[in-house]
Amino acid sequence: MQNHEEVLNALEIYLDKPVQDKRDPFLQEVLKNQEKLIPIFLDFLKNDNVRIKIKAWIAFFPTFLSNKAAEKFFPYLILAVKEPNWQIKINAANTLGFFKVSNALEALLPLLEDKDDLVKSSAEDALRKIIQPFHYSFLKQEFKKFNLEAQKRIVSILAEAGYAENKDFLLEMAKSKFLPIQKTA
Repeated sequence: MQNHEEVLNALEIYLDKPVQDKRDPFLQEVLKNQEKLIPIFLDFLKNDNVRIKIKAWIAFFPTFLSNKAAEKFFPYLILAVKEPNWQIKINAANTLGFFKVSNALEALLPLLEDKDDLVKSSAEDALRKIIQPFHYSFLKQEFKKFNLEAQKRIVSILAEAGYAENKDFLLEMAKSKFLPIQKTA
């Protein structure tokens, strides 16, 4: 595979197979020649004329790579979560969460309000992996910009994280009429 067209054709054939196996010769060649092929994949990811199926797979592809190699994809994946297609958003969110890409927080939060429940869940899962104590002030600042469902998801993420810095904010939300939280036994 020497050029964009050859890579695109090989990728189409690979994705048309009923099962995409890690042992497939195509994937093995891609992993062996990743330095040469990653720039081509990045071009596909940002190209509006590339089929959704291919862009969705490329958004997932970095999970096969080392952190160092995958880092090249992060800026493109942060942009990919804004794509209109749910498959691309889900794969981009999952990959960003897989690598705990801290600077993806701002791009992932709006996905909590997406019309697709799978996108919302993927974004929530990614945020659970990414959020660290230093994100707390940003989340508190941005919190009221989101709809009630997204706010509940944010509170759930923060409560699950269990950071002491979240305690006052969570208590404030539990007491407020702004975000009704049901008491459990």
